[in-house]
Amino acid sequence: MTKNASRSMSLDELLARRVELDQGAFAEQRANFAYASARLDGYSIARQSARILSGETTTTPTLLLGDELANKAAKNAMSQFELVTGWARVAKHNSDIRQYLSVEAIKRIHRVGMDGIIAESGEYRSGGIVIEGRDIGLPSAEIVPELVSNRVEYLVSNWKLSSVGHLAAYALWQFLWIHPFLDGNGRVGRALAYLILCLKAGGPLPGTPTMPELLVSSREAYYEALALADEAFERGKVDVSALRKLVERTATLQLTNTPILSPQVQDRIDQTVRLRVRGVSGDLRKYLYAGDKVEWRIWQLGSYILFYIATGQEISKAARRQEEFGNPFPGLLSATREGAERVLTFSILQGALLSESVFLAADTPVAFSRVRVATELHSYEVAGTVYAVRIGVSTSLKNFDMAMDSLVARHISVVAEGRRDASRPR
Repeated sequence: MTKNASRSMSLDELLARRVELDQGAFAEQRANFAYASARLDGYSIARQSARILSGETTTTPTLLLGDELANKAAKNAMSQFELVTGWARVAKHNSDIRQYLSVEAIKRIHRVGMDGIIAESGEYRSGGIVIEGRDIGLPSAEIVPELVSNRVEYLVSNWKLSSVGHLAAYALWQFLWIHPFLDGNGRVGRALAYLILCLKAGGPLPGTPTMPELLVSSREAYYEALALADEAFERGKVDVSALRKLVERTATLQLTNTPILSPQVQDRIDQTVRLRVRGVSGDLRKYLYAGDKVEWRIWQLGSYILFYIATGQEISKAARRQEEFGNPFPGLLSATREGAERVLTFSILQGALLSESVFLAADTPVAFSRVRVATELHSYEVAGTVYAVRIGVSTSLKNFDMAMDSLVARHISVVAEGRRDASRPR
């Protein structure tokens, strides 16, 4: 049985329980947001490049991958991210949200996102525009200012009347439907939707993958939901229900650090548990995974992927730590090298006491089995085993299951051999 689904808390409940981001987590989240935003706009950029452009200290120096325009788009997306999350921090102490949901704010979001890419950054389009593959016509340039003003007023007027999912979905759809700018409208819509979520939460949203990357993983559903809203509007109705559900789902996944896994990856992870974990003796399984009947769950923390195998009770404990701290294993892994022990190669930490967070280099797999975390801020035991790997050049959400399968097999083999050696007469 898999446990790779969030607990049944509503989006409003999760937003109300928002935890603050530390500097390292913010840098990783910013890179994640920018990478996904650039990808959604059709730019080819490597995740590693986005992390370098974000200025993460977690990244080893390497050449930037991707063309100059793609890197510029990613850097601008980071600036958009910093802009809207900065507004959310300030707005926490100011009940008037009108200054953050205004025509001037929309233009500034666009200006930041398209600076150096088009000459008209921050300015409405002056003529008609045609979008390839889009069936409906766009509003004429003459009525764009009025339409944008009306939509901004709708958001402000319905701020306390409508759900956060509806408001974010409405903003995302309308700024793609109006297409007020020559280019970069998708970026404005997504940044505005993200701003609405952050404003409702009272500050920057924690968690990764960010909503834009989760939309990348649900690209077909995203475009279909936008098309359904367009079709309803052509019939004289405002219906963003499909897009609202997608926004609520992706925001919930971000807040619970839950990645979207392909059916193929989930099947291969299931196979690893079924063949390798459940194939060992009950005694060894209890030793490694805290019980005979085991389950699994996967979280993504920045560029770390965590594959936890334990009893359902222990997985529930980790989920409660996620709710409380925004991290199922707080203090276990560090987003930066500072104040952390760096692990460079394959490692098995069996029964270890960790007084400092561990930092993993890219593509490094590590098993944390029956460890105790005892840092200045956190103290708890990890019953069962957390298999962790850092996304890098050769590891991604599409293939990390191969690294996990190899790590699980090696871990079981090493521990089984050690227990056999310990039981032999001396």
